[in-house]
Amino acid sequence: MRIIFVFLAIFSCYSFAEMRPIEIYSHSQLLQLIRSGKELQQVRLDDCQLTRDIEARAKVMQRPPFQYLYSRMLLTGTCTNKNVLMGIKLMSSAAEQGLPEAMIKLAHYYRDSDFVSKDPSKSRIYIRLASSSGSLEAQLLWAKWSLQDQGKGWQQDYLNIYKLLNQRVFNSQSEKQQVDAVLKQLRQNIPTALVSGG
Repeated sequence: MRIIFVFLAIFSCYSFAEMRPIEIYSHSQLLQLIRSGKELQQVRLDDCQLTRDIEARAKVMQRPPFQYLYSRMLLTGTCTNKNVLMGIKLMSSAAEQGLPEAMIKLAHYYRDSDFVSKDPSKSRIYIRLASSSGSLEAQLLWAKWSLQDQGKGWQQDYLNIYKLLNQRVFNSQSEKQQVDAVLKQLRQNIPTALVSGG
C-alpha cells in the first residue's frame, strides 16, 4: 500500500511538472510564427491549450495576427471544428486591417481556388495591396505570378512591380540577389524607355 502511495505521489508530481501553463503568444512572436509558416504547428505543440484565448483575441478583440491564426485553425480544423465561412471572414478582416500576411493568403486562396471560388481579379487586388504595404514576400510573389501569367492581363503590373522592387532596402545579401534576379526578368518584359525613365 505504501509503495502504491509513493508511486502515485511521484506520478502526480511528474504530471504537474509536465502540465505547465502556456502563455499566449505576443504580437511579434505570432507574426514570426506566421511568417515562418509554423503557426499551426505551434498550436498543436501547445496541445491546443490556447484555443479559447486565440479565439477571443480574434473574434472579440479583433487583433489581425490572431484573426489570421484562428482563421487558419478554422479552415484546417486544427484544435477546433472546421468552419470555412468563419475562417474566410476572419482572414478577410485581418486583411482589411492591413495585415500583409492575410492579404497574401487570400491572394493564394482566390488564385488557387482554395476555400473560395477562383477569382484572378481578387487575387491580383490582394497581392497588390500586400505589395504596396512593403512586404517583400508579396512583391516577389506578384512578380512571379505576373511573369507566369503572361498574356492574362498582368503585363500592366510589370512596371509597378519593377518600381517597388527597385526601391527596396535589403536586410541581407541573399534578399538583394533574389530581387536582382526578378528585376532582370521584369526588365526583359518592359520597354527600355520605361525602365530608364522609371
